[in-house]
This record gives sequence, C-alpha cells and structure tokens, in this order.
Amino acid sequence: MSDRAEHRRSFQAERHDELVTRVRRLIEAGRADGSIPPGPPATALAAGLLAAIEGAVIALAGHPEHDEEIAERVARGLAGVPR
Repeated sequence: MSDRAEHRRSFQAERHDELVTRVRRLIEAGRADGSIPPGPPATALAAGLLAAIEGAVIALAGHPEHDEEIAERVARGLAGVPR
C-alpha cells in the first residue's frame, strides 16, 4: 500500500472515530436528561447506529425520497426512542 493510500485510510479512520465520539456524547446527554433509555454502552451504541444508518442508506441507493425517514427510524429503534 502506498504512503498516500495509507494516509487516506488513516484520515478516514480518524474521522470515523471523531464521529463515533460525537454520537456517543449525544447518547450520553440523552441518557442524562432521560430522553434516551439505558442500554448498551454509549460507544457501542454509537458505532452500531452509524453502521446501521450507513447500511440502510446504501441499500436505498436510487431511492433518496425514503433514506432520511428510514435512517431516522433505524436510529430511533436502536436508541430505544419512540417517535
């Protein structure tokens, strides 16, 4: 693997870690104020939420009229937050 490809891969991993951290903090804040119920560790839930949303949106390629609603449903379902 070239240095350039390795750098790009490292950058993408850092961005992913930053996003997981941001989502983890939102989950922790929601749990603190009672809007998100207790459950799996916040870091695990954040990583799972991001992976599930990404998978749903990829599966819906070509149907952008539905991706936002389905992404929200995935996130609410995993977080245990009713509509």
